[in-house]
Formats: sequence, C-alpha cells, structure tokens
Amino acid sequence: MQVLPLGASKGAGVAWLLDHLGMSYSNVLAVCDGENDLEMLSMAGIGVAMGNAGPTVRAVADAVVATNNEAGVAEAIQRFVLEPQRAGLVQEAAVTSA
Repeated sequence: MQVLPLGASKGAGVAWLLDHLGMSYSNVLAVCDGENDLEMLSMAGIGVAMGNAGPTVRAVADAVVATNNEAGVAEAIQRFVLEPQRAGLVQEAAVTSA
C-alpha cells in the first residue's frame, strides 16, 4: 500500500520536474509495473511496461519489456535510449563524411 498526500502522484512529480527543467514530456522514458504508475506512463514520450505488469498497465504502454527479475529496465534503456542514440551517431557520421 502507498499513502500519498492528496494530489500527489508519480505523474505530478514528473510534471513538476519537467516544468522545473524546462523539458518536454516527449523526452521522458517511463518504465512502469503498477497501476500507481498509469498517469506517468501515459504522459511519457515512451511508456514501457515491465513484463510483470498487469493487463491495465500493459494496455497503456507503448511497449512491454522483460520482467524486473529479467533486467527489463536495462532492456528498455537499451532499446529506447542507447540504440536510437547510436543510430543517430551513425547517421551523423555518414552525413559528415559525405
């Protein structure tokens, strides 16, 4: 069980932080497994459900990765942060050398 002040949520916390940093929701990768994560999951640029997440969380997510016991967070970072970054660097190098 989680007890939070009225109006407090993970989504509200992320929204405050993004506003404070002047960043967009499109820059957020949210990796979630519980229904208490739904607001954050739906507002993120990329919302990823862990393999052990329930059907409600999976339905809202853009993708599903392995469970928390099977390095699902690492898989999400690899797929949605590192691989796209590497692909961008390869494309930049090709354009620069042309």
